[in-house]
Amino acid sequence: MRVLVDARDKLGIRWQNSENEKHGMFVMSFEGRGGVAVEPIEFQLYGLALDALWRDSGIQDAYARRSEFQLSESVKYFLDNLDRIGQPVSGRSFFTFNL
Repeated sequence: MRVLVDARDKLGIRWQNSENEKHGMFVMSFEGRGGVAVEPIEFQLYGLALDALWRDSGIQDAYARRSEFQLSESVKYFLDNLDRIGQPVSGRSFFTFNL
């Protein structure tokens, strides 16, 4: 989504909903942790912003022009499935053991 927000800006595409500018700034402020998992509560906060952004026609217009910038092939699948992906996982058992 960061790539799409940045591309939307560089391509001069307007937000459909001006409130999404705040969501865009929130997503752009995310600092990755190099392989460290994002906590579920934190993901839920970002999930709301990601969902609002993905539904914005400005982001959709940027996505339609994805041939003009580098974007991962799986982005659409991930963003189309945010509701499912953001659901808590049940039925997993985690075990700790010493080596």
